[in-house]
Amino acid sequence: MDDTGAKNPDITAQQGSDTESKDSVPTASTCRLLTLPSEILHQILLYLPAISLYAISLTCHSLQTHSFTDPLWENIIDSPDLVSPHPYLSYRSLHHALAPHLYLKRKIFIGDRQYFGSLLVSKFMPISGTLEAFSFTAPPSRDIAEITAWSYNPDVIITPFSPKINIREEPELKIAPNSRASEDGEIPVSRRGILATYFRAEAILQQDVYSQMAVWPPRTIPAETRVRNESSNGFKGGTASRQRGPFIRLPSNISINGTFVSVGGFNDVMGAAVDRSAFITPPSKAQNDDDKWIPDEMKQKSGFLSQKAFRLRRWAVLGDTSGDLENRFRMGERVETFAELDEELWTPTPEYPYRGIWVGDFGPHGAEFLLFHQPTTSSSQKRLEVIKLTGDPNIPRGEYTWIVDDLSQPVRTADEEETEWPGAKVYSARGHIAAHEFKDDKFIDVQAILPLPEKDWQDAQEQREITPSEQDVGEAEESERSDDIGEGWGVGSQERLGPGGRSRRHGNTEPAASLLDQPWVPRRVAVYWHGMAELIHLYYRADIGKFLD
Repeated sequence: MDDTGAKNPDITAQQGSDTESKDSVPTASTCRLLTLPSEILHQILLYLPAISLYAISLTCHSLQTHSFTDPLWENIIDSPDLVSPHPYLSYRSLHHALAPHLYLKRKIFIGDRQYFGSLLVSKFMPISGTLEAFSFTAPPSRDIAEITAWSYNPDVIITPFSPKINIREEPELKIAPNSRASEDGEIPVSRRGILATYFRAEAILQQDVYSQMAVWPPRTIPAETRVRNESSNGFKGGTASRQRGPFIRLPSNISINGTFVSVGGFNDVMGAAVDRSAFITPPSKAQNDDDKWIPDEMKQKSGFLSQKAFRLRRWAVLGDTSGDLENRFRMGERVETFAELDEELWTPTPEYPYRGIWVGDFGPHGAEFLLFHQPTTSSSQKRLEVIKLTGDPNIPRGEYTWIVDDLSQPVRTADEEETEWPGAKVYSARGHIAAHEFKDDKFIDVQAILPLPEKDWQDAQEQREITPSEQDVGEAEESERSDDIGEGWGVGSQERLGPGGRSRRHGNTEPAASLLDQPWVPRRVAVYWHGMAELIHLYYRADIGKFLD
């Protein structure tokens, strides 16, 4: 019997101390990350992108539990207009169902349709749990009896113009959890009378754009990244367009309002339909497909999937549309590229009050949407550029329509006898005109009349005080008009997020405040086209914000 320990108590004490030390220090097989308090671990996970959260959930049960915490996914979705993940059970389920297309939520996109262009609002639909994009409409309301002569110069006619801005009932694009990508990586978006598919575009950094490159958005509109909008093969990248990104398998169904729905093409949660034909390889280094999926702050070269652009391919099929549509003859196939219009460009500030999306009267061409752009500058010489978001065969989308070079130098101030806009500032400006198909374009002298915002704001406040019967009639007429236009498929009127839509949906009693409620925000301008005709066209600000909520 070995009694060394009994005879030598110091050795026994030392052995006990060593045992306790080994128990308290993590071994090589222990994950040090798991020894952190839950609060600190949560803060670390807040910095991870979605792809990393999905990956870390596959490592062990403990990290899976932490990564499934819903505030993490609410932080990733980062949408203040979503007060809940409804109709999904959690924000993680919402992300799993619609990734990687959540960039479509609450955005304004401009399309490059030849000459005419288009303007879309995209958003998350909280009833159906889908992402949808709707096109804007602004049919003008004209009455010949309202044509008046300008009090300052009776020989000049002021054309009446009162547009009713709305969005079409049927969406141009609808991404649902069970949307499935075809073999070429494009997602079908069925529409009445015409077939269409949706696919992603690849971004081009501004430093890689050369002068002859056809890009969208147009160079007249500032943007950090652009995408190609011309392709010799119709943006068909062959097998390369089937690239799907990292394959991370997740459960193949989710619950919407208690009903389990197949997620279809989104089982590979970071997969995406992409367009490879616009790929650019910088001269310094080759492009790696894995680089498409790195975080935004690591994207330092062109070729990654754009979070600010997508494409719609449209075509028609004659006869029976049942059966295999992919191998049938397509008529009139065309691809329209859509690019996000940065919110800063259409949000007015006290320093740049004219920024915004406006609607202008263009005579026989009807109403068109315009971007009033005020470039940021530290100089007192402020510039106002008016760019067409939708156009016509004379001055197409993306071109300037008129420009005021210096807002600090008005040529005159309207007096009180000029009853249409007393106190307005009148500026010398340049108006853009051209022949059909944008031929022989040139700038002519015009005058921009900028009424006092405070005066127009007071008038608008007075006009809002209408009787209930007048309001009911107005809403009925607009509802009837909206039902009569639009094409495709999608949601009913109960899901259109028009004026007051969000307050009804979430039970709020007060609608969100609009920038148009601020007295410093201009509501209308006028342009006297004296270099072309003795007439004045009117322009009104569009309250875009109410269609985003």
